[in-house]
Amino acid sequence: DPDNNPATPPVPYENQLTGMYQGQPYALTNGNIGSNSAIGLDSNAKVFGNATPGPGSSVTLDSNGYVLGSTTPASALVVLPPITLPPAAALAPTALNVGSNDTVALPAGEYHFSSLTLDSNSAVTIAGPAVIVADHFNTDSNTAIRFDTTNGPVQVYGTGWFRLDSNSAVSSLTQVPGDVQIMITTDNYTGYETSPTGNPLSPVKIGSNAALYAAVYAPNAIVRLDSNGGFFGAIVGKVLAQDSNFGIHYDEALGRLSSGPPKYVSKGWIEVPTT
Repeated sequence: DPDNNPATPPVPYENQLTGMYQGQPYALTNGNIGSNSAIGLDSNAKVFGNATPGPGSSVTLDSNGYVLGSTTPASALVVLPPITLPPAAALAPTALNVGSNDTVALPAGEYHFSSLTLDSNSAVTIAGPAVIVADHFNTDSNTAIRFDTTNGPVQVYGTGWFRLDSNSAVSSLTQVPGDVQIMITTDNYTGYETSPTGNPLSPVKIGSNAALYAAVYAPNAIVRLDSNGGFFGAIVGKVLAQDSNFGIHYDEALGRLSSGPPKYVSKGWIEVPTT
C-alpha cells in the first residue's frame, strides 16, 4: 500500500520498485529496523530505511552493508507488551495433522490445537473470522496455509514451537499481510542468550524459500529467518537471526491495524537482540 491510503487498491510488491542500489531495485524507503541494543549488518545486508540502535549503541556494517537512512541511536528503550491469550486457549485442545498431498478446509470459528501439523505437499484453508491457538505449529516442505479473510481477519497464537519448513507458504488468499496476525508467546531465548537459534526444543523459524504474509509479534523469541525466504508485513522478535538473501518487506498499511497487540506503526519492523 505505497500511498498508505485504504481508498486506493494496493500495489503488488513486485510493482513497487522505485529505486536502484548498485543495479538492484528496491521499493520505498520506510523499511526501517530498530533495536534495544546494537545492530550488526553482515556482508551484503541492505536496509532501505533507518537502522536505529538502542540508546548509546551503534550500527556496524560488514562488507557491502548499506543503510539508506539514519543510524542515530534511539533516545529510549522500546517496551514490548506481553501477549494475552484469547478465550480460545481455554478450549480442550485437539490435534490437526494434515497428511501428505491432502487438503483440509476449516470454517470460521475458534480453535485450540495441541499441534497443527502439515505433512509435505499438503494444504489447509481456514475461513475468517477465526482465532487459532496452536501449542505447536509445524509445516513440512511445500505446504500451504491459506486464510480466507473475506468475512473477517484471522489471528493465530503460537505457544510452543513455530516452524515453517522450506518452500512453505502462509498468507491470506489476497496476500495482504494485515489480514493475518500471528502472536507467539514462546520463550526460546532465556538460557540460550548466545545461541543464534535459541532453545532447540522450541524453535521459531521461517525456513529457506518459505513465504509468510502477516504481522508477527514474538517478544520473547529468537526468530530464525533462513536463506532465500521472504517475509511480507512486519515482525517483532526478541532476536531476529537473518540468513543470506532473506528478504523482509514492510507493509506500511499495518500502521492502520486496529486490533491485536501491538499496533505496527510506520517506523517499520523492530529487531531486539538484547535488553
